[in-house]
Amino acid sequence: YKQSHERYIFGLQNYRIWKRDDPTPIEGRFVYAVTKSVKQTGEIIGMMGIAIVQLIRGGIPRDTVGGPIMLAYTARVAAEKGWDKFLEMLALISINLGILNLLPIPILDGGHILFFTIEAVKRRKLSLRAREISTYVGLVLLLSLMVFAFKNDIVRYFFTQPPS
Repeated sequence: YKQSHERYIFGLQNYRIWKRDDPTPIEGRFVYAVTKSVKQTGEIIGMMGIAIVQLIRGGIPRDTVGGPIMLAYTARVAAEKGWDKFLEMLALISINLGILNLLPIPILDGGHILFFTIEAVKRRKLSLRAREISTYVGLVLLLSLMVFAFKNDIVRYFFTQPPS
């Protein structure tokens, strides 16, 4: 009789080596890479902008927002698919964090840009009290977003049954 059993090995998997065709050389590959990366980054920024607007409008479910656990999971899945997918995911996360940092929330860089714009229009500095209040509001907004994303992660990865 044949007997089988499952064995869990932390971090190890069997990989098959596939033969691929030799890469085709591209003339002017540096210029090609720069233009392609700028174009793709612009497309990603546009898609993320649309996604943020849709998230605020309710077009995208709020439970799709993820935090550090989701980032770790997606990074692991991308790493299993290869270095190119892993680096692509890191770039995507970096672009996403850059966009979030530019949101006009007072504690982020976008909030500082908003303050500088208001000061330029008014031609005087905002009062210290107004800065304090807006900083507290920004901190509450940011912490609320972090708690919300972390709650979604915990519910998603620890309290839901995996699909069969």
